[in-house]
Amino acid sequence: MLTRDQIEELNERLVRIPDEPLKELYQQCGAFKHASHCQTWNTVQLYPVSTLLTWLHAVAGTKPAVGLLGYIHDVWGGRTELDVIDAESAKIINENYIVFGERCISDDVYEYWYFDRNGLFGSLYFDQDQGAYNVWKLETLVNIIPPDSMGLSPEARRACTLAEIATVSSDENSFPNKELDALITQQFDDCAQRLAEG
Repeated sequence: MLTRDQIEELNERLVRIPDEPLKELYQQCGAFKHASHCQTWNTVQLYPVSTLLTWLHAVAGTKPAVGLLGYIHDVWGGRTELDVIDAESAKIINENYIVFGERCISDDVYEYWYFDRNGLFGSLYFDQDQGAYNVWKLETLVNIIPPDSMGLSPEARRACTLAEIATVSSDENSFPNKELDALITQQFDDCAQRLAEG
């Protein structure tokens, strides 16, 4: 279960955890993982906060990163097609989008659940055979964030991000425009539908 000390440590080391939804999920349910996650398709996992903290304390390269792009590189053993993302954009992605769970769709496709510094949730559909499309989605995540130099309040920053998302989002591209309940419900519904289809 998520403790107050863990919340504070994550808040100090990462972007702030979205105020209530994720904290409530951890405090009420704790982490969860399908017994055959990654060995069976259409399985889900919500990482324990203790795991995220362990990854944060680890020496770089010894454990998965928690920033979205770093996590994808670590989990997939380095994706050379993602190397076209420049260092500044990679830094923005990793500092603004934090992975907290995933869904294994197939051997080649995962959907990574993340939250952003605006308190919004999203999932990145990552198909290892769609390199250019993956790069476009990750670069778009950089482009929808208003620059810090604008000095926006958290509310204005969130509104600006949502306005940008509206110009690029589609059903298949899940940018950070969801509440946690909607994201989790969608993920479980997608699993159930795929399992029903066989």
